Amino acid sequence: ACLRAAAAAAAAEEVMSRAMRALSRNPIAERGDMTLRFNRRAIVSWTTSSTWTSTSWSSRRYSSSTSPPTTTEVPVVIVGGGPVGLTLSILLSKFGVDSQLVEQRTTPTTHPQAHFINNRSREIFRGMRGLDAAVTKAQPPLADWRHFIYATRMLGGVELGRVDHFRENSGEGVCQRSVSPTSVAHLSQHKLEPMLFQRAVASHPRGLGGFSLGMQCVGVSQERVGVSQVGNTVTAEVRTVTDGDSGDSGETSFSAQRSRASKIKCKHLVAADGANGGVRSWLRIGNSGTADMQHLVNVHFTSQALADELRKENNSAMLHFVFNPAVIAVVVSHSGDEFVAQLPFFPPLQTLREDFSFAQCLELVRSAVGSVPRSSVGNSVADGNAAAKFGDSTTRAATIDDLRIESVREWKMSALVADKFHDGNIFLAGDAAHSFPPAGGFGMNTGIQDAHALAWRIAAWHLGNESDKNCSKDSSSSDRDSDDGHLESIGKAYTRERRPVAVRNARVSVGNFRNVLKVPAAIGLDPRAANALQQLTNVSNFLSDSLLSQLSPELHKASRDAQRKALSMSLALGRSQCGQLLESDNVLGNARRAEVAKLCASDSDTLRLQFPDVDLGFVYDVDGVGDEDGEKNSRPFVDDTSKNTKANRDDDDAKIVGPSAKLAAPGTLFLGARVPHVWVSLGDVGGVGGVAQVSTLDLVEPVLRDAGDDRVIELIELGDDESGSEKNHLLDLGSEKNQNQKHEPSAPTFAVLVSVPENDDGNHFDFEGKAEALIERVRLEGPGHVRLRLVLVSRPEEKTKESKKSKEKEKESKTNPATSLTVLAVDPAGSWKSLVGTNSVLVRPDGHVSWVGKLDGKGISGLAAALRRALGRR
Repeated sequence: ACLRAAAAAAAAEEVMSRAMRALSRNPIAERGDMTLRFNRRAIVSWTTSSTWTSTSWSSRRYSSSTSPPTTTEVPVVIVGGGPVGLTLSILLSKFGVDSQLVEQRTTPTTHPQAHFINNRSREIFRGMRGLDAAVTKAQPPLADWRHFIYATRMLGGVELGRVDHFRENSGEGVCQRSVSPTSVAHLSQHKLEPMLFQRAVASHPRGLGGFSLGMQCVGVSQERVGVSQVGNTVTAEVRTVTDGDSGDSGETSFSAQRSRASKIKCKHLVAADGANGGVRSWLRIGNSGTADMQHLVNVHFTSQALADELRKENNSAMLHFVFNPAVIAVVVSHSGDEFVAQLPFFPPLQTLREDFSFAQCLELVRSAVGSVPRSSVGNSVADGNAAAKFGDSTTRAATIDDLRIESVREWKMSALVADKFHDGNIFLAGDAAHSFPPAGGFGMNTGIQDAHALAWRIAAWHLGNESDKNCSKDSSSSDRDSDDGHLESIGKAYTRERRPVAVRNARVSVGNFRNVLKVPAAIGLDPRAANALQQLTNVSNFLSDSLLSQLSPELHKASRDAQRKALSMSLALGRSQCGQLLESDNVLGNARRAEVAKLCASDSDTLRLQFPDVDLGFVYDVDGVGDEDGEKNSRPFVDDTSKNTKANRDDDDAKIVGPSAKLAAPGTLFLGARVPHVWVSLGDVGGVGGVAQVSTLDLVEPVLRDAGDDRVIELIELGDDESGSEKNHLLDLGSEKNQNQKHEPSAPTFAVLVSVPENDDGNHFDFEGKAEALIERVRLEGPGHVRLRLVLVSRPEEKTKESKKSKEKEKESKTNPATSLTVLAVDPAGSWKSLVGTNSVLVRPDGHVSWVGKLDGKGISGLAAALRRALGRR
């Protein structure tokens, strides 16, 4: 059997080698069928596992016989295979743009990292091959993570307070449903990444061929052409990572004998390589903010017994804030039996080797976990049983005995935002562009939204560039010059829109971190003392290293030992505030517990989980002010606390320079904001079955989700079936067998939502024909490489009848992919009409409003201008 397996492996290697040699001789855009054929088995096997396996994830590593060609060309290079890079890959493939993702890892991380997915990210996931539904199924039950608990131990300690972040919602997983079609989710990044990778491979025109795994980008260069840099070419130099050096440690090394450099040329490069990636530093793009807010150690541990006991004792929580004389920690409960304890860390006097070995971390975790109480009654400060209330030892029982340390990592909390998010044709996304404190969960979510904002712009440029090439060669010089600014506007528009959002989220995260410190301050742990201790540690260590190390190694060691002992005593003194003084019945302890309970009862004095105004209400500067619809911008913002200069910056700015994005209340119509969410029905306009319920946010997607039965449906024109009846053609992509099917890419889609006017006789034949004629004029005036969908929104009693001209246009659109759709939607509750009145709304492919006005002879000039502005066309 072993010999047969070895022979099969050798044969497979030879087949792959021949395939790669064949692929290297063909243009990269023509490799899809061949690559998919050789990798289909890996894709199928991958779908049955929640983690990448050696046969699926590592199969794209290039051996000595399958090294990539010396120079390859591809439209877009993505550096980094985390959630941001994978999201961008999926979206570009959806729009029909080829890309090459370069990732240094050959195996996925098993260390839980980001775990909170906000409403806006989940809205984006709705258009990514059923990912939103998969997240819903994979996340733990809401009861496991709806609370934050403050206590002296996770089990058997004194509970100081708890915050229920879903107390206003009765349905599990339902949050802010009036303003979003989704709810927030709790799913660890190491569980989310395989879902993204599966969809990225399945969506890509070349399958696994679009992913260079075990490769690291070691340099970028840019050939600049012209003032606008339209013709710029970016070259990325990549190199194979040595075996065993690209896993969870994050460390990479190269073997001169085995590693081979190669180059990939592209028109656009997106750096999603994280806060410590090299691309931003190579571009010499500066940043502002605070680089060293706090140092922490993450201890990843598992315990099924702990997870079970927490549920039994009604102590399950997303976050446990633990304060006792042995340890101060924040313990994050991930799905299943996985936990991460975040512990204070004071380098350089403290080191992982000396202070956080696996054995030491196990003892710290045990101190944080506590022990199982004999009785499930009364470990809360609200309980009347004094012995249980203050953690009497007689209530203790056996400790949790299956604790296992999986990994230990140090990390640095920072609040930084890059000065700009692009340089020519190179863009920064995710942590490469910004890093925040984890309070509020904005880091990964902001990065996913960066990718969403970039994908449609890059796709529109590439499709437009191909369209321009097909134009007649006798175009005038002035015509060519007018389009020359298109590419230049991608980077400027991306920075203009996304950087203020990052600044806003950074400042909110810093403010959340300040709130986190209110509870320790209430129990006698002054955060200023910890900051002073860290600064003193840095200064004393610097003096010791710079002076004593040169005079006498023995004296330097003695000095360092004395400093470490002083640090240990200072930390122990601080933790002593959390012992019997806090747990027992005394005046000071009672007052401190009461203060923590008061903070937890407030909506703003402790760390919050949900920030719908910030998540959903950020407003882009779409450069649309001045149209006739300017009155729509007269609504007041939620707040306007932008700080533009150092003079008026407060502590929550963390020294970040630049304006914050303005916020509009979610659910209101606002130029530059995300289009308000309203449920509409498709397919029932003519009184026929096949109803699909979708959100207005979905109307810019070529693939829509039917919220009623959790199916994913493909939106095709309303047409006639063989029996002559009208229907929507639904393609079910929700089942597992369809997850890896290839689907035709589609150009970025804009949607014009038009309210059908009320009419006594219910016949809107004339209005529909006029609307279609006006939209056709806009299509002719605007760029031809994007789709413009007309959505006629009516009340149920306003049943629109399709005209003969409309049906003829449907048949034409089925044979001409460039023709946009005409969609008939029913607004059952009249919510859309109450928002917009008789106005029409232009929605960009990213769901943001770029024009509001009347769809008439005068208004379409503003609509056409807004469309061109959105695409960077003059």
